[in-house]
Amino acid sequence: MFIVLLSSMSLEAAPPGGRPRLLVLTDIGGDPDDQQSMRRLMLYANEFDIRGLIASASGTPGENKVVSTRPDLILEIIDDYDEVRSNLVKHADGYPEADDLRKIVFAGDTNRTVESIMPGASTPGSEHLVRVVDEAEDMVNVAIWGGARDLAQALCDVRAKRTDAELEAFLKKLRVYAIGDQDGYNAVVDGKRVDLAGTGLWIKENFPTLRYLESNPPKINRFTAMFRGMYQNDSRGGDYAKIPLVKPGDESLNNEAWLQENVLNDHGALGAGYPVVNQNPGSERNTRGVKEGDTPSWFYFLPTGLNDPAHPEWGGWGGRFVRDQHNHFIDSMDMHWSGQDDEAARRKWTVARWRQAYQNDFAARLDWCVASPEEANHPPAVRVNGAGGLYPIHVTAKPGETVRLKIETSDRDGDEVHAEGWVYEEVTGVSSGDLNLDRTKNPWELRAGPEAHGKTYHLIVEASDSGQPSLTRYRRVVLDFE
Repeated sequence: MFIVLLSSMSLEAAPPGGRPRLLVLTDIGGDPDDQQSMRRLMLYANEFDIRGLIASASGTPGENKVVSTRPDLILEIIDDYDEVRSNLVKHADGYPEADDLRKIVFAGDTNRTVESIMPGASTPGSEHLVRVVDEAEDMVNVAIWGGARDLAQALCDVRAKRTDAELEAFLKKLRVYAIGDQDGYNAVVDGKRVDLAGTGLWIKENFPTLRYLESNPPKINRFTAMFRGMYQNDSRGGDYAKIPLVKPGDESLNNEAWLQENVLNDHGALGAGYPVVNQNPGSERNTRGVKEGDTPSWFYFLPTGLNDPAHPEWGGWGGRFVRDQHNHFIDSMDMHWSGQDDEAARRKWTVARWRQAYQNDFAARLDWCVASPEEANHPPAVRVNGAGGLYPIHVTAKPGETVRLKIETSDRDGDEVHAEGWVYEEVTGVSSGDLNLDRTKNPWELRAGPEAHGKTYHLIVEASDSGQPSLTRYRRVVLDFE
């Protein structure tokens, strides 16, 4: 038996970069779940370099009697953030000053039609987006919670004023995650509500090289969309047939009682202002609590050790994607814990499978708003073969060799940390049965048979602490067998 040691094994760990640049387009002022998502985002403001908060046309077409943009609602949430920031900084570095966030709040356009996109029809929001991308040396991540009109306008203006090469250089600095094509939702035609092509489709048709991820593309039933795994507890919305989406015991992690205990009461201004939202309006199974249908769009860029935004097919708290065409990606599916081949459940499971981890993390950060560092819990850290950080680790080996992975964990609170290891089979379509993983000793020993030749396996190291609530961080080990 051959033992592959660190010195003879190809091990590549990407160097840690800076905080991800993030720019948000939100239709805040319609469904109050945008306000929920914005309040959660403020708790994670230290994890990002937030470059813009743009209020696009509020709601979906026809949702509000008066079409408007509501940057004032973003500013109100920043005011609440300002009240708790002095305590947040006791728990983690990097929380921006509230005034710095106020300076990057802009309004978009109330006209959300494709016909409104033309050179020179810019808005304060679209102009700011262009400035942010021009100033950036590397990637700008754009999370679209409503309509994409202001991004479309920014791209239209850049194309009109620059050469093809300059346009392509601009596009290469953008990564986009859109929650549907919401400028096309609920349009009224002959007195009936229909979904039309919106500004998101215009972007994809006009800029095929732009990296564009869309949860809830037109080709799937919107009630089966991946992003709904953030909050739903069954496989489909409305009154469709259902199977349980989350595992027994996890249904309570997003209900109103959970909010009362962990968010609304005694957790500072950010929590107190968190709206309680209808999760399945129009359904006899409607419940109230956490919705946050837009949160997966920025979860995708949040560093946890699980995800890599450069790889939509890898999966993470923001879900997992599959290439559709060109550089565009849509909802993928994971095998559901029930074993049932229900497409709605399998799409939503790519987000819902992490619910306990992301809700515990949310609750802990709300504790940070009011508690001392000694009274609150903080996430653990994981090192693999000496490599720290949250970025993926790449290992190259040969079938028959034994790969040794030394797993080291730490926790600033002194909590015990338990590390599990499992293969994310759906990422590359492999079977975990191809690998023999022995975690009874440290280093872990992993060996693959001849069937692993030419295949890639994603081993997820999942480390959870014993604090309250229990917090989880990850390391992804990408194993290539030659």
